[in-house]
Amino acid sequence: MTVLVAQLDGLSSRRKFLGRSYLLNFEYIPGANDVSLLSYLSGSPQTFAAENIVLLSDGQCSSACATFYEWMTTFGSVNNIVVGGRPENKPMQFVGGTKGGVVNNFAGHFDSYISEARDLVDVFGLDITALEGGDELVNGTKEGGVVPLETGKLPFQLSGSKGGAVNIYNAFRVDPKDGSLTEKVPLQFVYEKADCRLFYTKETVLAIEKHWARVAKTMWGNGACVEEVAWILSIDFSFLFL
Repeated sequence: MTVLVAQLDGLSSRRKFLGRSYLLNFEYIPGANDVSLLSYLSGSPQTFAAENIVLLSDGQCSSACATFYEWMTTFGSVNNIVVGGRPENKPMQFVGGTKGGVVNNFAGHFDSYISEARDLVDVFGLDITALEGGDELVNGTKEGGVVPLETGKLPFQLSGSKGGAVNIYNAFRVDPKDGSLTEKVPLQFVYEKADCRLFYTKETVLAIEKHWARVAKTMWGNGACVEEVAWILSIDFSFLFL
C-alpha cells in the first residue's frame, strides 16, 4: 500500500516537502534523521486534509497494512483506490490479506518457550530428567514427545525460517466518536470493496510516474474508475459469534 497526497504547489526541496518537527527540543527533518515520527494521534495538527489523500493498493495488504487502512478510512475518512486483480469488471477489496490484529510466528513464539525453559534449567542447575518430558527438553525434542517439536525439526517449513504463523487477535470496527464496537463480526469476515478500481496498462506497468499520474487524475481529475457490473456477495457469518 502507498499513500499519495495531492500537492498543487511546487516544492523545491525535501525539507519543504517533509516539513520540520521537534522532539525534546531537537529539530529534525522526518526521513533524514533516525528518529521515530510522532503520530497525529498524539495531538499534532493534521498536515493534509482527508480529501487530499488517497490510499493505493494492489490488494496485497494485510496485518499492519490492514490496520493502517482501517484507521485512515474509518477514522480519517480517506478514499482508496485498488489496482490490478482479475481482468473482470467486478469489485475488488483494498485489503486482500488477513485483517487480524496481531500475528505470532511459530519459531519466534513456541520455540522461545522451549529455549527459555532450557536456560532456566541450565542457570539453576536443575535435574529434571526424572520428570515426564524432562529428558526431551534437555537433550532435544523428538517427534511425538511431551515437549513440542521445534519448528526447525518439522518435516516442512510453512514460512521460511519462521515455521508458519497464526493470527492470535481479531480486529473489530469501532465508532470513531466513542470507540464502541459497531459490529460483532471480526473484520476478517467482512467483505469491503475498494472505493475505486483500476486495471494495469502497459504504460503504467513500464513507467511508475504514469501510474501515479493516472491515480491522481482519477482521484482529483476527470479519470474514471472501472465500471463494475452488478455483483453481490452476501454471506452472514454472525452465527459463528453468537
